Amino acid sequence: MIDILRELKLLNRNLRLDDDLEGFNVSPTLRNEHTELLALITVNKSRILDLLIDSNALVAQIEKTAKEDSKTWKTIFNKFKKDYQPIPYIQDAYDDLISWLNAKQNITSAKEKIEQLQNQPNLSDKDRVTIDFRSATMQAYEQIAIIRRESLVASLPLHTDLSVQINRYMSNYGTKKEAITSK
Repeated sequence: MIDILRELKLLNRNLRLDDDLEGFNVSPTLRNEHTELLALITVNKSRILDLLIDSNALVAQIEKTAKEDSKTWKTIFNKFKKDYQPIPYIQDAYDDLISWLNAKQNITSAKEKIEQLQNQPNLSDKDRVTIDFRSATMQAYEQIAIIRRESLVASLPLHTDLSVQINRYMSNYGTKKEAITSK
């Protein structure tokens, strides 16, 4: 199973889970020159789908925990950034996770700043420019977050160690033990 996922990565192809979680597709589409790989994907379709659904659930758990709180996103980002060491010229689940968490933290931070400024009675020109800038920042990071989330869901099955770290962190999140170890 993992060999199929690795082969797709080598071919610069990603698995994309459908929005309804009922199926997935390969993007960009595999052509006829990869008939063996297509056959393996077809035979293992349900197992691959289960892996993607599990990965999606793990990512959704982070989203559910952090909600729209930039401080929580920053805490989670800092936890995983601490142990992060990028590998030159290789993009993996760690890169996707760090980039996605950073984008989500920036999105929520921009939203909070916009709300704070919009609640002021008299906006200065500087405040209006700040709102415009934060809106543009939010839009850019939303695109990054969408792409990185999709890539993270597809790459997590190749990195069980990272999945275990995320599971452990999320199960301990908010407990006194986690608060002590994250300092």
